Amino acid sequence: MDLPVPRAPNTSTPPTLGAIAAILLWAATGGRWALGFAAGAALGVANFLLLAALMREIVTLETRSYRRIAMLVAIKVVFVYGGLAFLLASKWVPILSAVVGFSLILGVIVLKAVGRLLIGTPATRRSAS
Repeated sequence: MDLPVPRAPNTSTPPTLGAIAAILLWAATGGRWALGFAAGAALGVANFLLLAALMREIVTLETRSYRRIAMLVAIKVVFVYGGLAFLLASKWVPILSAVVGFSLILGVIVLKAVGRLLIGTPATRRSAS
């Protein structure tokens, strides 16, 4: 029995939505809110990509590379969590803007899941007919 190969996550929506929202925020509230939102959104996308890569490395049928797992964890801790801590502690941007930006990807994931439930996927449409 052949198992399906996991696909890389589609990450085009959160950066696009983040860029549009940052431009609108820049126009509406000024540069500090937009900068905080954009930086938070970039860290959120990086967090998601690193988590996806980490899970692909851990949940595999092949031999695990513990060196690669340790490297991914180190990159995530240093760059994502360190960057977020620096962003929140720096007082350059409003804390709420960075938190909302970081959480943007979670909202996108939830909305995509709801959309797939409402509209259905090709697999659910085939089984229903």
